[in-house]
Amino acid sequence: MATKLDLIYERVPEHTKVLVSKSFDISERILDILEEKHWTQKDLGERLSKKESEISKWMKGTHNFTSEMIAKIEIALGQMILDSKSK
Repeated sequence: MATKLDLIYERVPEHTKVLVSKSFDISERILDILEEKHWTQKDLGERLSKKESEISKWMKGTHNFTSEMIAKIEIALGQMILDSKSK
């Protein structure tokens, strides 16, 4: 028997599910890079001229990252977040 949550999830458009999944992937990748570099969210925020609270909000996984912001984050981190090459 489907729960109320299951019924709600079934009504979510596929593109929204994909968008949320990609947002989580981007956030996880950024957090992994921060950990590798021994940086905090505050460190990233300083490099992007953003408050730590804004970076923290982004890292919750539901932020809609623009291509421009992804590029700025990649430059600040000195690493690629996304591999844009087609396979």
